[in-house]
Amino acid sequence: MSLHSRPSASPSRSSTGLHLLGWALVVSFAVSQPSCSLEELDNPLDQPPPWSVGSVVAWVDKGVLAEVEAPYGPVKIVRLEGSHYDMGYQYGYLLGDSITSLWDQVMIPYLADMLGLGAPLVEIVFPALMDEAWKHMLPFTPQIYLDELEGVEAGAAAAGHPDPARVAYAVRQVMLLADLSQSDELGDDLGPFEDLVTRGYSEGFAEYFGLSAARSRDLDERSPHIGGQCLDLGPGFCSARSHLMKTCSFFSVWGDRTDGRQLASRMLDWDRDIGLNEFRLLTVFVPDDGIAHVTIGYVGFIGALAGMSEAGLAISHVGSTSIHERLTAEPGTLKSREILEFGQSLDDGVAYLSNQVDDGLSRPGTIGANAMLAFGDPQGNGAGAEAATVETTGIFSSAFRYGPYPSCSEAAHLYEIGVDGELSNTWSAADSPDIANFEADAFEIDADGHQRLFEVDQNGDFVRDENGWLVDDPAGLPFPLGKPIPCALFRGDEALAHGVRKYQKASNGPQGGSEHKLMHLSGSYRERYLSQHDMIDAYYRGESFEWEGTMVIPDNDGQKVPIGVAEAKIIAQVAAMNSNVFSVIYDTTNLVVHVAYESGTGDEWIRAADNDYLEVSLSELLPP
Repeated sequence: MSLHSRPSASPSRSSTGLHLLGWALVVSFAVSQPSCSLEELDNPLDQPPPWSVGSVVAWVDKGVLAEVEAPYGPVKIVRLEGSHYDMGYQYGYLLGDSITSLWDQVMIPYLADMLGLGAPLVEIVFPALMDEAWKHMLPFTPQIYLDELEGVEAGAAAAGHPDPARVAYAVRQVMLLADLSQSDELGDDLGPFEDLVTRGYSEGFAEYFGLSAARSRDLDERSPHIGGQCLDLGPGFCSARSHLMKTCSFFSVWGDRTDGRQLASRMLDWDRDIGLNEFRLLTVFVPDDGIAHVTIGYVGFIGALAGMSEAGLAISHVGSTSIHERLTAEPGTLKSREILEFGQSLDDGVAYLSNQVDDGLSRPGTIGANAMLAFGDPQGNGAGAEAATVETTGIFSSAFRYGPYPSCSEAAHLYEIGVDGELSNTWSAADSPDIANFEADAFEIDADGHQRLFEVDQNGDFVRDENGWLVDDPAGLPFPLGKPIPCALFRGDEALAHGVRKYQKASNGPQGGSEHKLMHLSGSYRERYLSQHDMIDAYYRGESFEWEGTMVIPDNDGQKVPIGVAEAKIIAQVAAMNSNVFSVIYDTTNLVVHVAYESGTGDEWIRAADNDYLEVSLSELLPP
């Protein structure tokens, strides 16, 4: 299997580097192009493949595009079947027009705001940055997905799209954006991000391995944003910027916390009301040589933002910034696809995320992230259900694993990936508690990984100053953070493994800009980690739970309430941010997904978690 083949889907781009300012002054670009409609497609088959969910819109070969009416509006579902080239062909044929519409109508205007550039320059500056990033990622991208991109272009061409190469190129750019917009280097000054995509690693990564962290070019050759200042290139060139991918959350419960099945969640909290909602899409992949799976996302997103496989394995992915970033790696959403396509068990999923798959490919982490793997054991009706949280940077990965009921045993490991992308060290909490740690042993730490000590009074209670801050005291006690409970896991963007946490910027991390650098004061810890813990625990104890002055879970006189889909939706609703754009509840035992997207615009906008859900069984989506 070659890892170095470049897909023909990529149109010709300049290879002279990122001399963006010069490009911006001499190149113009028209973003609107003619396109074909689905009604005009000449399908080679007289009848669509068998389909039972909603109404068929179009089809080609074994691929079918349908639309189903959800409580919050119509949702498109596309099913792709065959080789990866075949699935890409079907995707490009059926969705080519929608893909370029997404790029022109949503991504260009949004990136113009996010990058602080006038819209005509976005198609110059952003592709240049992503092309540089792709040079690093290409050698680590499995050939099957390069074949898929090639198929996208061929399918778009067969459907009569006026620029099929641009369709495939947009798919690739969206895939990279999903990963790289989480980068801590993408801030008010584009210079650090330019350095990242040119070098292929962050300054923190370079410092850890003793690599060169020299800037990629002199100041007068850099992009328009230099030192936080914007060059005067005309009205509208520079503007206030926002950030697409904020933070998200997930949880999983099984065993006696439910009726025996496993339920899990994925809350996607991105920037709200930017137009993505018009492109919501469930994608069903039925590969010749892999496991059928469904991903929840949008048109043009061929990676897995969220998804579940026929083997009962689900994945959720939360951005979590750190100082260790590398681009010499497979794009993260494609790795999530691999897990769904080839993972038969929790062991398989953890192996992909800790770079232990024995197939000759290397899969280091890229941008900091927390991932959930939930295995519902559909063959055993949930008896073997288990789950893991994997916290990653570009160098380290930690895995907290929780086994099947009744023991719900915990195992914790820390993995180090070398500069060459290969696994270099592994530690377990059982054997090396000074390096790895169990979740229960997570405390506030400093940038060296040492426990911070705080003043306590004569009753053993932590002392706080007039502002509510803990008071550092070398003779004091460490402040506990981890709150594990049996047969459950839950996270926002906080890392509870000390070997990962000490490099974090997320959640008031030791490397971040927060004055006190205390996780327990961060919004993610308080509003997602603790809230999900407290609700899961309240249902088990039959006790009430209030959130922001509202009774969310009524008292049940101490009688356990098994968590079902209705209860899972309530947990997700509280954990969701005010930017919640889709919410998923997985039933990984019965292979059912419940999906809600944001709806409305402006003052009528509604969070996804506040909408009713569309329920779809995976068996309904697969070929008979």
